[in-house]
Amino acid sequence: MKRRKYIWLCVPLLLLMLLTACHADFGVEIAMHGLPKGTEPIVLVPEETVDVSRWSIPDGTGTPWKYLCRDGWMSAEGIGDVSCSWIPWLDPPEMRVVLGSGSRSEATRLCETYRTVRLAAMDETGQIAAISTPILLAPENAGYVVRRLDYNWSDDSYTVTDTWELLWHGKTPTEWWLLTATAAQIGGMIMLALLVVNLISRKTANSSLYEWLLLGVFSVPYLVMDVFYVLLHYSPRFSWQPDGFGQSDIMVLIIFNLLWAAAAVFVIIHQVFLHEKRKHANESSVHF
Repeated sequence: MKRRKYIWLCVPLLLLMLLTACHADFGVEIAMHGLPKGTEPIVLVPEETVDVSRWSIPDGTGTPWKYLCRDGWMSAEGIGDVSCSWIPWLDPPEMRVVLGSGSRSEATRLCETYRTVRLAAMDETGQIAAISTPILLAPENAGYVVRRLDYNWSDDSYTVTDTWELLWHGKTPTEWWLLTATAAQIGGMIMLALLVVNLISRKTANSSLYEWLLLGVFSVPYLVMDVFYVLLHYSPRFSWQPDGFGQSDIMVLIIFNLLWAAAAVFVIIHQVFLHEKRKHANESSVHF
């Protein structure tokens, strides 16, 4: 029985080892709608971004590669360590472009290196049946690159559906916001603790000024946190679809501002109490 018990304990460990041993290839995923029948898509990159000496596909006469080179575009397949995988059994079919080992950093470097791509539909004879307009993978001065998009062959249009955030000093903008939010929460707990200590000890000479000063000082990280969150959603610099606030965004801000709200309510109620107490004391002294 003991041996069987130990075997069952090993099962989760084996599953964990299998999961950690596998990793997804990160790259640019292009879901395609309406691909011309009898064709297969290829991904093209600007010729000026390519080191031709590393291009492994032959440029023979009569092949589409020679035409594409003259047109200023080259096939991404075979450029150094770039690999393109056509996955026709997905719904919709998908082209996946991966750089190197497929890490996230290499996925963002892929977009920053080539910046724009074009899609070409090649038939069985090697002729180009259709070719797209340039597709932007890395907008200028943006904090993100394209991770996934939907392309429609019928009207030569595409829609970005997901992005990678670029690193800034080793972290993404969202990670920097989380650090700011964490600092605000720690500041909120310190503020509440100081307010409670001040209320219990009553040793502060000017309690009213002290409480307002605490609330003002510790409001700064909350203000930074809120402004940063708004920028992440409204600014084209950080967001690929600056569509404003939704209900979930409002709930996030409410939850992350609860400590500050509790401290503000505490200060306001206590200040009203002190005001009424002083007013009552003044009235009593006048009657006396």
